[in-house]
Amino acid sequence: MFRFDRPLSNLHARLRVEMRAGIKALRRRLKTTTIHVTHDQIEAMTMADIVVVMHDGRRRFQMAANGPCLPVLPDSPGEIGQGVVDGLRPEHLAIDPAGDLSLALSPVAPAGRETHVHARLGEQTVRLVSTGRVTAVPGDLVAAGIDPDGVHLFDAATGNRL
Repeated sequence: MFRFDRPLSNLHARLRVEMRAGIKALRRRLKTTTIHVTHDQIEAMTMADIVVVMHDGRRRFQMAANGPCLPVLPDSPGEIGQGVVDGLRPEHLAIDPAGDLSLALSPVAPAGRETHVHARLGEQTVRLVSTGRVTAVPGDLVAAGIDPDGVHLFDAATGNRL
C-alpha cells in the first residue's frame, strides 16, 4: 500500500496534470491500494476510485442544522423515519429564478467557462458551479434550484451511502 500526502500541491499546474496521470498509471500497473491525501477536489475526483472526506481521522459528512429540505424522490433508498444526510455536488445546484431555494451569495470566482459561487443555504455553506457569467455579487440573495437526480443520501448514523 502507498500513502501520498499532498504530493502535487507545490507543482506548477501543467506538471500537476502530467503527474496525476503518471501516478494513476503507476497505481494501476502495480495493482495496489493507494491513499492519496489532497485538498484539491479536482485532483481527488480525477485520481480516485473512491473518495472519502476525512476530519481528525474520521469520515465526515456536513449536516445542515435547521437547513432547508432537499428533494427526496418517492423511490429514494432508506426507510421512513430514518435519519439521513443529503449530499449534492456543486454542478447539481444552479442559480435559477424559478428555483424554490434562496442563496445568500459569498465570493463569486470566474474560472474561464465556469463560475464558482460560494453561498449560504440556510445555515450551510454551499458551492455551485455555473456555466457562463454570474452577474450577482456577494451579499445578493438569489433563487436556486436543485437537480433531484443529483441528490445523494447517506445514513445519518453510519455515514454509509443509501
